[in-house]
Amino acid sequence: MHSDIVSLGEGNTMEKIKYNSDEKPKAKMSINFGLRGWLLCLYCCVGFMTLGGAFWSAIAQNTMASVMAEQLGTTNANVLAINSYIGYGAIVILLFVGIAFGKYKTRIVQSVALLCCGVALFFYGRATTIVGYIVAYLVIDIVGNATSSMGLPQIAAEYFPTKKGSFLGIATIGATLASAVTLTILNSLVNAGGAKLATAIFAGFTILMGILNWIFIPSDPAKVGFLPDNGDFSKEALEAHQRMMAGPPIWTVKEAVRDKNFWLLPIAYGLLFMVSNGVTSQLVPYQIEQMKTIAASNLFATGQFENMGAAIGAAMADGSIAKTAQSYMQLVPIFAIPGSIVSGIIDQKIGTRKAGMLMAAFYVISCVFGGLMPYNSFTNWVFMGLFFFWSGANANLVMSHAISCFGPRDYPVLWGYMSPIMHIFRVAAPLVLSLFLSIASTSLIGYRTSYTVFAGASLVALVLIFFSNQNMIKKPGEPATAYTK
Repeated sequence: MHSDIVSLGEGNTMEKIKYNSDEKPKAKMSINFGLRGWLLCLYCCVGFMTLGGAFWSAIAQNTMASVMAEQLGTTNANVLAINSYIGYGAIVILLFVGIAFGKYKTRIVQSVALLCCGVALFFYGRATTIVGYIVAYLVIDIVGNATSSMGLPQIAAEYFPTKKGSFLGIATIGATLASAVTLTILNSLVNAGGAKLATAIFAGFTILMGILNWIFIPSDPAKVGFLPDNGDFSKEALEAHQRMMAGPPIWTVKEAVRDKNFWLLPIAYGLLFMVSNGVTSQLVPYQIEQMKTIAASNLFATGQFENMGAAIGAAMADGSIAKTAQSYMQLVPIFAIPGSIVSGIIDQKIGTRKAGMLMAAFYVISCVFGGLMPYNSFTNWVFMGLFFFWSGANANLVMSHAISCFGPRDYPVLWGYMSPIMHIFRVAAPLVLSLFLSIASTSLIGYRTSYTVFAGASLVALVLIFFSNQNMIKKPGEPATAYTK
């Protein structure tokens, strides 16, 4: 019998484990999570859905930016700009939260963060001053990002180190469902009782998530009789994995900072998140601008109206354009859910690096169709299909790629340093939109200019991912060996 060299978690390990062909773990595409594993996947899915639609997210801003602007007595563009500045202010604090995830048990930090997020959500909906809004939104931004980009992925890394691609591909369906389920619930609650009712209910649910996390999800799977990868490890591999997870760090921060992947991954995926957040956060207003401009131009051409302003008013009078635009948000999961699942399959099959390159390439193409080509049914559906299919992959691939490079043992600590770099670019989305909406002669030109910037950012991300590595093999104190499949 021949033997194969297998690297645990597609990343670092203290030693290489040899498997006989009869002992080799099941295929990496296996979704044999077991009953507990599927319950854990469901919890993570609901977590991504709740946090993906949380009030710091691009999805929620389709509703909350205008609602809070009215409550605060300012404009939608100003709220978007404030959100961006708050995001930059959160980066420094987010660094310390990331370090906490690496220093303390995931269960502890994740639970405390969710409880803090719930309290902040309650006060967010009651903010009547800019200062109160900034304080509440700052906390929500910090802990919302930390729990979704650090806590939930670390649960996947601890419980399913070699199946993290397929596990996250399914779990992050929740992030795509947020545009339909969470946004629909949010809109209904806002319409029924305003921001106060909506935020109170979401606050209570977030606190409940924190309590469930504390009670039912220990950081060490073995303590609850849960073997990593649902027992797919051989005895040798399991022992090696346990030694690795309990042993000293394989990567020091100093070593990681000198590695190109430490910089390439957060910058590349940060740019892709900026594009995703920018497009998603203003999808409805942008679609309205496109449709009303075309409808008004057609009406004006008939000679029934003296100016375009009157024609626009007539086009918007029956509310059909607004309803159509809002319906597009409900269609996002139709594209994004398959994208989330397929990206997990591609991740496991050809590697996260190649999957990330595909995502960046299709982001470029979709932004060209959505913002640079003439607006019609064909170009809009191509844009919607391509963009939101791959937006379902974004939350999955960034975390999977980082775990692949730096391993499940050291991912939490190192991601604590890498995540703020990514968020520097992620939070720029509302700032880009606010800038071009402010300086452009019309809102439509401002949106289309923003899409041009987003296409360029996606192209830069593609190049950066191309120069990154897929996997790293490393022992403590020794140089890393990179390899790509």
